[in-house]
Amino acid sequence: MNSTFVYVSNADSGEISVLALDERRGALVTVQTVAGLGTVMPMATRPDGRRLYAAQRNEPWSVLAFSIDPGDGRLTPLGEAPLPQSMAHVAVDGSGRWLLSASYHGNLIAVNPIDADGRP
Repeated sequence: MNSTFVYVSNADSGEISVLALDERRGALVTVQTVAGLGTVMPMATRPDGRRLYAAQRNEPWSVLAFSIDPGDGRLTPLGEAPLPQSMAHVAVDGSGRWLLSASYHGNLIAVNPIDADGRP
């Protein structure tokens, strides 16, 4: 069982790669590739590590929510919510109840509520 996972957004291919650290070999091993996401870039996790949020930089702009399997790090889609612009930065506040995002191109910030299940 691995306990260290890495999530990499691949904007050009529209994928998120899930990698696990194999501590014995000192190598990263691909666990999952989530495809068909559009231009997905900035990502953030909830403080409890149970949810991942990824902003789509293509129209229609949105944030994608995923649950994270604590055993193997795999992602399961939870939902999607609109964003006002192509957001270059996303973060989750310390309570895990608010998604914060910022767009330098649109010169704005946004706050989206996150429900008890982790959906924005």
